[in-house]
Amino acid sequence: MSQTTLVLTGYDQNMARVGRRTSGCKQAWAARHGYAYKCNTEWRPCSHPSWQKLRIVSDALTEYERVVWLDADVVITNPMISADDLGVPGAPLTVSRDVFRAAREPDVPHYFSMGNFVMIQGDAATDLLRRASEKIQYENKPYWDQTAMWDVSREIGISHIAIRPRRVLNSVPMECHSDAAEPWQPGDFLAHFTGLSNDQRLQCIPRFLFAGVMAMSLPPPEVYDIGQAIDVRHVALLTELLARGKWERALEIGCFDGVSSIAFADAARKGTVGSAHFCDVKIRDTFRAVISDANNCVVHEMDSFTCLRTKGSFDFVFIDGNHEWCPLETEWSLLKPSPPRMLVAHDVCSTIAGYGKCAGPSWLWQQLQAEGWLCLVDARRRRLEKTQRGLLIATREPELYELARQCFEMTCLH
Repeated sequence: MSQTTLVLTGYDQNMARVGRRTSGCKQAWAARHGYAYKCNTEWRPCSHPSWQKLRIVSDALTEYERVVWLDADVVITNPMISADDLGVPGAPLTVSRDVFRAAREPDVPHYFSMGNFVMIQGDAATDLLRRASEKIQYENKPYWDQTAMWDVSREIGISHIAIRPRRVLNSVPMECHSDAAEPWQPGDFLAHFTGLSNDQRLQCIPRFLFAGVMAMSLPPPEVYDIGQAIDVRHVALLTELLARGKWERALEIGCFDGVSSIAFADAARKGTVGSAHFCDVKIRDTFRAVISDANNCVVHEMDSFTCLRTKGSFDFVFIDGNHEWCPLETEWSLLKPSPPRMLVAHDVCSTIAGYGKCAGPSWLWQQLQAEGWLCLVDARRRRLEKTQRGLLIATREPELYELARQCFEMTCLH
């Protein structure tokens, strides 16, 4: 339907921390499929925002043939799925079964979720929204629009409402609710963090955002707002390297907000890394949320020199800390007596790409080449990406170089 489809979401001040982290992936999904996108942040003061969805969607259907509403506490985890895959043809309203109520009362058809849904322009959709909006007793009473639409479905039947399995539009991860019926699985369209506090949601969001990134053949990172210093494509490359090798001790120098740390934590969970070590002079809460549920993660809140002098050797090292020449030279001098089997460095081409204070990584690349290391670099310019800054993979082992080449082809040759 192209621009006749609108992807619609929104959040108020209470949900702003969550909404700001999740709205980017919805915008990216809309852009990928050619849909329009709107995020509503202005609300009338006297009624709950969930109730106001009825009005907002009704207004949108005067301009668009199809509206896909996605709640603020939702992350797109398979952006390859289109709106055509979600909505049932001919159904004015497509929803999924409610996670909790319908699980307790499986034979009752009226318990569906209005957290995420697809509506098609027409008289039937207008009638559903009008009838629900008239039930003002739910304006500030849970579950607002959802309870109102339940009542409408009891009154007129469910012939105009297509109720799909939970994993289509209401997939809740077991990490959020251990008793979730039909819990989220890799490949599902979305992950819904319903029924959690905002702090709990913010702990879950980074991992599931990355699931969406990994599902995309060509991610548009600039709108995929996970606060990354490193491009999501290069996070994917790191993830493949750590997952497909067998590493005893892996070290990340420079964690910042924890975006690249996702790859290390994921490897620790899978057991492809014996222990994942993280070094930074200041450890941020966003980083701690990324590794909070991963075993065998060790945090070193110190400078890299102290870490490399006192914490032993590592067979996988990723350097993305201080990018100036002197720190990189010192880090390499400390690594060289017992070098890692694989060394990865970010920003090896940032100086020639116009970024300041980044002479160190390019010097390290030249030094490794001079010492006979096998090197791969991705510094290709891509639309909406900043991969021209360059990511280096270096090893002295032909078998690991072949592994790196395979991972490189999987993530960087498009």
